[in-house]
Amino acid sequence: MTSDEIVALEPVRGKSSLVRVVLRDLGVIEIPLPVWADGGYRIGMQLNEEEIEVLSLQAEVAKAWELALSSLDRKPRTVREMDGYLRKKGVTGQVREQVVQNLLDRNLLSDEQYAKLFSTARGKRMSRAELAWKLQQRGVGREVFEPVLNTDEALQAERLAAEQTGKKCWRRYRGEEPLQRRQKTAAYMQRHGFSTSVIRQVLSELERQSEDLLP
Repeated sequence: MTSDEIVALEPVRGKSSLVRVVLRDLGVIEIPLPVWADGGYRIGMQLNEEEIEVLSLQAEVAKAWELALSSLDRKPRTVREMDGYLRKKGVTGQVREQVVQNLLDRNLLSDEQYAKLFSTARGKRMSRAELAWKLQQRGVGREVFEPVLNTDEALQAERLAAEQTGKKCWRRYRGEEPLQRRQKTAAYMQRHGFSTSVIRQVLSELERQSEDLLP
């Protein structure tokens, strides 16, 4: 590949932000409209190899950008998740880096915001330790999620989660001896990340309630 000529410019149906640059030999390259406008391109223009590579890169970025936005429309993602999603779609490292940075710059991607949404959605069903583990698995750093999980709202949500978890388990073991019932409930709550102090508070409250906790 040494050079090629721009022979036509066409709109992209349903995507007003893109245009189709038609090259005589290489065919069609879809690029963002501002790239065409700002790059000084015109029909009949001869492009050398380097200029074609630049256009091709812009086409990759545009395609990856559409993939990223479509993904975020379906569900929020962390930075790591977005990078992994684009990698699975075949997007190269340089392009992934550029797209992710653009998303960050436009506040369309944020690990902090993800942690807040995740905590709000699941905080009443999980301990903060379990939330922290799941956020770490998704690539959210400790320095990001710790402030989110140490708010008054997060502490209150964890208390509700502990009460619900403890009550469900307490009912399950209603036929056990009192000590075994307490131990099994405590062990279950520990496995789900609740602290010893929270478990003790919940168990004390459960024991003060009616023995069988009738609905």
